[in-house]
Amino acid sequence: RLAWALPESDPFLKTLGLQLYTVRNQMASKPAATLKSVKDAGYAQVELMDAMDADVLVPLAKEHGLDVTSAFINWSTIGEAKPQNAPTVRAIIDKAHKHGLKHLVFGYIGRGHRETADILKATAERANKAAEECLAAGIQLCYHNHSFE
Repeated sequence: RLAWALPESDPFLKTLGLQLYTVRNQMASKPAATLKSVKDAGYAQVELMDAMDADVLVPLAKEHGLDVTSAFINWSTIGEAKPQNAPTVRAIIDKAHKHGLKHLVFGYIGRGHRETADILKATAERANKAAEECLAAGIQLCYHNHSFE
């Protein structure tokens, strides 16, 4: 339990969260039990692996006493010039509003979409446009970097 690190009265304790990608295998097979274990470990909130799963996972997380204020989004929505099988930025924002999400995380740029400066500049332009849409909706768009950036 995280209580060893912070006393129960510490105001930051309620801000500690776990990115559900960390327990993705457990979430795939036993989401309710996994969320219970996350809460039992002392976490106060979780970050969804995909905002579009919010209809199912936000109520389940809340049922286990966990807040949800952020979620990753499908990287293709921003990372690809013509995304296929990915929701639009507007659909993601609508889902985020429905569940009170305050942060959306663009967390990857797939192979074939990051090899040249021109490709990355185009991705940055799409990310900036998405960020403007998010900002207008009262949501912050974030980027989760990796070593290749």
